Amino acid sequence: LGDVKMPSAGRSLAMHRMLCALCFFSFVSCKISQFCFILVVFGQIIYCNIGNPQARDRQPITFFREVLALCDYPALSDTDKTSALFSSDAKARAWQILDLIPGRATSAYSHSQGIKGLCEAIAAEIAARDGFPSDADDIFLTDGK
Repeated sequence: LGDVKMPSAGRSLAMHRMLCALCFFSFVSCKISQFCFILVVFGQIIYCNIGNPQARDRQPITFFREVLALCDYPALSDTDKTSALFSSDAKARAWQILDLIPGRATSAYSHSQGIKGLCEAIAAEIAARDGFPSDADDIFLTDGK
């Protein structure tokens, strides 16, 4: 700050900004050194982009998106113009799911454990797949938050 005359509040703000900048550059240089270490040891970095696979040029899995769209707006499968956009498997699965949801209200609040019919269907699938009994009361469906 040199010869600049600042009130003490201004000096502390300027010092705070300088410390923040130093911390940021320290963090960046640390990340760069970690990056260089990884390159030296492993030769490459494979980016997975867990939260957004399309950022890694992966094609989206359309089946789940179709089912979700049809569950949220079932009328999409009933019109001539849009019915060709969805696979018959996605339409069948969406109606199967909608039949388990009371009132077919996908945006309504449900029990905190999840929609009972969906929990029961999942328990039945787990039991069929694994060969062990599965209890719907032990299954919790959440949005992950």
